Amino acid sequence: MFNLRCTWLIALFCSFNSAAYSQYFDNLGPVYPQDEVTRIEINIDPDSLNWMISTLESEHEFPAQFIFISNTFTDTVDQVGFRLRGNTSITAAKKSFKISINAFGNFKWQGLEKINLIAQHNDPSLMRSKLCHDAYRAFGVAAARTSYTELYINGEYRGLYLNAEHIDENFAAHNFDAQGDGNLYKCTYPADLAFISNNPDDYKFSNWGQRTYELQTNELTDDYSDLAHFIDVLNNTFQGNLTCELPNVFDVDSYLRQAALEILLGSWDAYIFNKNNYYLYHHQLTQQFQFMPYDLDNTLGIDWVGIDWTARNIYGYAPSSEQRPLFKKLMLNGTFRARFSQHIESLCNGILSTSAIQSQITHWQYLIAPYVENDPYYPLDYGFSFTDFNEAHTTAQGGHVLYGILPFLQARRTQALNQLESYSAAAIIPHYVYLEGLDGAYRLVARIAGADAALTTPAYSTDNVSFTELDWSADPIAGDIYRSNWFTLTTASDRIFYRLTMPNGTFYPCEAPFVWTSAHAIGIHLNECMSSNATILADEFGEYNDWVELYSSSNPFWSGLYITDDSTNYDRFRIPDLNFASNPFPLIWLDDDREQGAWHAGFKLSNSEKLYLYQIEEGSPRLLDKTDVIILPADASWQRIPNGGDVTTILAQPTPGASNGGVSSIENAGEQFISVYPNPASTSIQMTEPLHDVFLWNAAGQCVGQFQFVQSMDVRAWPSGLYLMQSREGNFRVQIERN
Repeated sequence: MFNLRCTWLIALFCSFNSAAYSQYFDNLGPVYPQDEVTRIEINIDPDSLNWMISTLESEHEFPAQFIFISNTFTDTVDQVGFRLRGNTSITAAKKSFKISINAFGNFKWQGLEKINLIAQHNDPSLMRSKLCHDAYRAFGVAAARTSYTELYINGEYRGLYLNAEHIDENFAAHNFDAQGDGNLYKCTYPADLAFISNNPDDYKFSNWGQRTYELQTNELTDDYSDLAHFIDVLNNTFQGNLTCELPNVFDVDSYLRQAALEILLGSWDAYIFNKNNYYLYHHQLTQQFQFMPYDLDNTLGIDWVGIDWTARNIYGYAPSSEQRPLFKKLMLNGTFRARFSQHIESLCNGILSTSAIQSQITHWQYLIAPYVENDPYYPLDYGFSFTDFNEAHTTAQGGHVLYGILPFLQARRTQALNQLESYSAAAIIPHYVYLEGLDGAYRLVARIAGADAALTTPAYSTDNVSFTELDWSADPIAGDIYRSNWFTLTTASDRIFYRLTMPNGTFYPCEAPFVWTSAHAIGIHLNECMSSNATILADEFGEYNDWVELYSSSNPFWSGLYITDDSTNYDRFRIPDLNFASNPFPLIWLDDDREQGAWHAGFKLSNSEKLYLYQIEEGSPRLLDKTDVIILPADASWQRIPNGGDVTTILAQPTPGASNGGVSSIENAGEQFISVYPNPASTSIQMTEPLHDVFLWNAAGQCVGQFQFVQSMDVRAWPSGLYLMQSREGNFRVQIERN
């Protein structure tokens, strides 16, 4: 129980400045409360738990029940995946764990698919990771949401844990673009971002059985071309052009903020010193990579390599003999080095000041003290005592804990300010700008930091010569996001160029990017789709999901196509390479279940939506085709008649994977009725008349048979499911059922 040893904390907490503290926290959601310690209960088969811990098995997910308890709600998920988490920490007595909400089904809990429970076994304060995550978020860098929770496994109290948000597509959607469908890379040692070649596959190399740049989203596509391009620009751009070229592919200022914090927090097991522990996300709307830190326990005075991190030079933090192009090249650029210096000074005098950090320490130490005192696993790895916890913010513990938190920050701040070079402060720091369109109306969206951000002027052009200036919208806008007024084009144009004009007459970006405003009709079409598939066609998993069919009226071979239900987010799903010669009517399942295969998109089609088909042209996505607004009754489809035609209709007899315009039990040109029987069938099927030029398609849209002439078929070798026969005489659905 909480005893008198903590009474000094109560007094300190009463003097805590809530105004200074509140700036660090937005509404982090019900799973990450900042004013309580939640409770997580895991119920798992004891044999599974014992085997997992005794064998140090960290990959297999064992089924378990998950219960979450807070002051605001209690909820249960009856079956989740539960496993160990960590690399070197996996051998610790106090284990870290991962909870996979979606291990046994495609669903989320409170918008989350996974939960990380971090033991922080090497930190006597149990606060270093929490303080670092909060500092990143407070300084405008995307970082995981965190909170504290007590963990019970099969009724046993396993101690106090940090509940750290998992970085995945849900994190990306929350922090960057609305869908989070861009490529997300987990980067671990030795991920130095050095140039290897222009071949994207050369960046798929592995270390210790795991890719160094490990793609976490869009794994089935496995396309590293965006990462290879970013690394090429970073390493091979002439140093004098870096100021203009790098922001086209990378959010430079967000990284400079991150780098300044990485150094001031003494984070050495990260990119700059150890080429480790970060994520890269390719932002869908800006087409820039975003840099995100993670695994922040080796910070604030914890050291395992024999270096005093309070004194290391802020501009020379990376090893001098090793490649770290992202940090080193920016430090060789006068503009970027000055911004970095500006961020260092701002942090030292702001959120990393002694008073600001003391306020946070007071809050967290008071909140978690009772749970630490009762934590049976807390002392097992390094012999930490409850006295060590109480003194961790002021006192070094010896061994790998060289500083208390406050002495470390005081020394680091002093050294950093002594090392700080003179610089010209930037009153305007642009992160990105992009053009947003809605039914022929457009506006610019930008993230701009600095006191004079509002003095920038958004502008657009149809010829990249004469630009029309706009005003920033007066709508309420949070943070440093600016939006221009909407505008429409008064004359027809294929392109819109856009940029920001600075008060000194310079532009951002240096060269104005553009978007296409017109479609390019080049012979590929969204041919048929369903938004309410109840009984018509099941996929290879037996699920009746929505789908779209493609048709090519020209080239049989296509690659680099994208399909989306959001015209502002073109690459929600990259379509696999197409060969219409072997598969004339390929299907894409719109089921938001990318794990089921390469032909399953990461979104669903809802009634009242449109679909859009895009391809990159001259570096910018260009529309190839789109559907009408899809409002369909159950088991009806939207179709183009004829295939690829301009006339669209809604039919009660869909023809997925087959030519449009036919019916299920079809009439031939001679008005003679043809039927297939028995249907459903188990051994064989017969046709009342011969069929010619027959193609047979399974539910996955794959061609599984081709016949010139047929009137009966042996179907005993066919797997159960729905099949489509496309013939000169018409199209037929055949259901195979086994007893």
